[in-house]
Amino acid sequence: MTPLFANRWLVALPPIWLVGVGAALTLVLAAAGYGLISIVRPRAAAELRVAMRDGFLGPLAWLLLVFAATAVAFTPLVPVTQMARSLARMTGGSEASTQFTIPPHTKAMPVALDLRPQ
Repeated sequence: MTPLFANRWLVALPPIWLVGVGAALTLVLAAAGYGLISIVRPRAAAELRVAMRDGFLGPLAWLLLVFAATAVAFTPLVPVTQMARSLARMTGGSEASTQFTIPPHTKAMPVALDLRPQ
């Protein structure tokens, strides 16, 4: 039995890539916050450095760094334009109606719908 998506492994990349991009944005915001704290409260910045070495923030930062590196590595393979188009469809969705005229006494008339099967 062939597993689902075994022949199309690129289908799984966009969710992994999105997690990596979120991690990269988190790292950028954390670095900006640290820069701001080091300017305003240097003592608090020193406490943050200690927390990075001894506390849970160090492993969390490494995990975010690995996710961000994964996003950078997978960027050429991810269909960003298709994801943006899908997001535009998702946010701009509304009810649609289509009218078809079916002649009387017709059996099994095919009706072509403009819908994607996904």
